[in-house]
Amino acid sequence: AFSDYYQVESLKQECNRVLLELPHSAARLVQAHKYGMFDQYSRCVKALAEDASQPDLSALQHYPSVLLDVARLMQAHLAEELKRRLASEPANQSGFSASRLTVGPFFFERQTPRSLLSTNLHRS
Repeated sequence: AFSDYYQVESLKQECNRVLLELPHSAARLVQAHKYGMFDQYSRCVKALAEDASQPDLSALQHYPSVLLDVARLMQAHLAEELKRRLASEPANQSGFSASRLTVGPFFFERQTPRSLLSTNLHRS
């Protein structure tokens, strides 16, 4: 970046401020990663992870650590959404519910008793 090359911190801060106002994207996330823009990086990772319906993550194919950050946060977000939906939907008399839960582009067929969701699943 010009601001790094010419060591003009005020220019870098102004660029960062403007970029924070623009819509998030995978390309903007890569840019934030390359130039150490931590606020922009956090904002884009969070936005991409929470918007599981339309993320085009192809720009991250050469940045596995960045893709992993998005995937981890996306996984946590989807797990929270699934827990919230499971808690709000009543089970049938046997404790099972076979409803289809949709979170973004993902769907889950729930056929597991509620009692198994919160217990350790190790079996001997």
